[in-house]
Amino acid sequence: TITLHLVNNDEINGQVSGDGWTVQLLAFKTVKNATSFGTGKHSVVLSANADSSTTASSGDSYGTMTLNKNGNIQWTGVLPDGSKGSEKSALSKDGVWPLYSSLYGGNGSLIGWLQVTNGSSDIGGSVIWVAPANPNGLYPNGLTNKLDAAGSDLNSSAGVPQKTLVLSGPQLSGPLTNNVTL
Repeated sequence: TITLHLVNNDEINGQVSGDGWTVQLLAFKTVKNATSFGTGKHSVVLSANADSSTTASSGDSYGTMTLNKNGNIQWTGVLPDGSKGSEKSALSKDGVWPLYSSLYGGNGSLIGWLQVTNGSSDIGGSVIWVAPANPNGLYPNGLTNKLDAAGSDLNSSAGVPQKTLVLSGPQLSGPLTNNVTL
C-alpha cells in the first residue's frame, strides 16, 4: 500500500507498507537559489553517537560537501574503516538534503538527512552507517551506527576568522577542542 500527501506544493510525505512492515517517505522541492545557505565547499565530520550505535568506538568519518548556487550538492567522504562514499543531491528550500551512499558492494549504506543553516552555513543532522559482518574486517560482527554531523564552510568570509577544531576517537579519553584560524 502506498499513501502520499502533497503539502503546500513543496513537500511530499507518506508511507509504503506491506505484510508486517511500513516505511516512511519524505521528499522536498529543491531550492532555486542557494546563495543564502553559503555556496562553496564545506567540511563535514560524522561522529559516532554512543547512545545509538552498536559499536561506539568506531571512530569519526570526514568529508566535504560542495553546494552550488542552484542548490546542487556533491558530497564525498571517508568512513572510519577507510571506505569511501559519495553522492549528488539537491538542497531543499529549508536547507535540508538527503544523504545516501551505497557501500561495500551494495551490502551496506550511509543514509540520513543533513541540513545547512540559512545565513550561517553550519551543517547538522544525522545519518545511519550500516556495515556488513566480515570476520576478517575491522568490524567482524558488522555494525549499525548513528553518526551525528557537524560542519561549516571552508571560507572565513562570513566574518568568522576562527573555526573550532574537535578531535575525538577511541584512543582519546575525551574530545580535544581548540579554536584555529584558517
